[in-house]
Amino acid sequence: MRALLIYPDMRVHVNYPLGLGIISSVLKEHGHETRILHFNEEMGFPVDMTALEKNILDFDPQLIAFSSVSNQFRYVKQMAAFIKHKWDIPILCGGIHATIASEKVLQLGTIDIICRGEGEFPALELVEKMEKGEDYTTIPNLGFRKNGEIKINPIRPLIDVETYDSLPFPDRDGFDFREIVKKKQGWANVMGSRGCHLNCTYCVNHYYHAMYADFHTTAENLRYRKVSTVLREIEEMLDKYPDITLINFDDDIFTLDKKWLSEFCEEYPKKIKLPFACNVYPTNINRETAGMLARAGCAEMKIGLESGSERVRRQILKRPSRDSVNTEAFVVAEEAGIRSWSFNMIGVPTETKEEMLMTARLNARVRPYIVRCSIFYPYEGTDLYRYSVEHKLIQEERAENVSSHLEDTVLDMPQLPREEILKFKTMFKWYVDAHSDIEAAPIFQILISYFEKLPKEEWSSGKAKDLFHSVDLAIDMLLRELKMEHYATRRHLDLNFTKKLNYELP
Repeated sequence: MRALLIYPDMRVHVNYPLGLGIISSVLKEHGHETRILHFNEEMGFPVDMTALEKNILDFDPQLIAFSSVSNQFRYVKQMAAFIKHKWDIPILCGGIHATIASEKVLQLGTIDIICRGEGEFPALELVEKMEKGEDYTTIPNLGFRKNGEIKINPIRPLIDVETYDSLPFPDRDGFDFREIVKKKQGWANVMGSRGCHLNCTYCVNHYYHAMYADFHTTAENLRYRKVSTVLREIEEMLDKYPDITLINFDDDIFTLDKKWLSEFCEEYPKKIKLPFACNVYPTNINRETAGMLARAGCAEMKIGLESGSERVRRQILKRPSRDSVNTEAFVVAEEAGIRSWSFNMIGVPTETKEEMLMTARLNARVRPYIVRCSIFYPYEGTDLYRYSVEHKLIQEERAENVSSHLEDTVLDMPQLPREEILKFKTMFKWYVDAHSDIEAAPIFQILISYFEKLPKEEWSSGKAKDLFHSVDLAIDMLLRELKMEHYATRRHLDLNFTKKLNYELP
């Protein structure tokens, strides 16, 4: 059977979707044919109905399947409506958004089937039953719209550890993976585990924990592949794509299972001669773990600070780490010679401007190698989504048009107006530099003072942001010439000089 798999990846830095890659490999392994459309402007392939129509006519699929996160779902809606207008081809939608908003997706009338949770085996059962002409409406994890009625089937247990380890490696050949690696400056994504034991209120993981509660404890949701399997995947990937220069582990928390991590750190440098990056939670990193990672080849450690306000972090986000623990994570990373990233979030419900400043000050104290700032987005199914709905904070028109958590806030909050969030997001690295103990700090304090006085209409319209980018470029060039430390934006990055940088795309 022929399945056309579509992944919208618009107005964001290009991403390789491991989940869709594995589904493609599972279907191929069982004799089915897949074609993947990866829509992304960086790849020179924006959403284009002409290109979509050409591929449908050329491939003649018997099933069209989308995988989508919430911010990208509007592109799915556009394409599904276009397809249904021209062809009577069954359309499936999976991924996070279809999981957390199943009925809303089916109520559109253009998507026939949704898949909740892990999709490898539901997708395989679906295409095999469709190919045989058998009834497929009872397959667990799937939901259907037929004759105006919606039916959501029960969920099945998560894939067990043995099955997870035996899945085929993600289909990278079906994507233009060589070009993706090039756009990501040599980075290639791999996962050693699935799941997360945390229940952060802004993340869908706690929704997953509840969805699978009849089958698994929260701890059981986190499953690790064998270290030997992970390394074999990397070896095969490097044989095909020699331009890869760094392995990026996308695991939610790479350092949680100490036994697995110890084996990994022992075996990785024996077989893989490349540095790697990973995500860690502040409470799961210490000197011993950092040293072990460094000896194994860890070059970059990504740490979720999220907020410099303990109130916001502990009471609103449900992230229990204290400032002292967060600070220590960066200290041990630096001592081990690992470059640290900080992930930060602003515009959280109930947050104040002073608490946003606390986030900048915390970053100024730890001085990560890379600072990254995102804007809170209320994802359906999360506790903070429910809070935002109950308190009527969501501005629906903006929510419909935001393609990522880097663009805009979709909340209207009296204590923290939209223009204040946009202002702080735009100048985040300036705020960090301004509060740091660096020679250039007074320069950024003066710049912030000027930009803070610009009318709020200029921030809402984007004029102030355009001016910021122009000034930022000029200041960056000046400080490079003077060899003064500062955070530089990636678009004008000179790796030969800049010690500190902001990796976030404008």
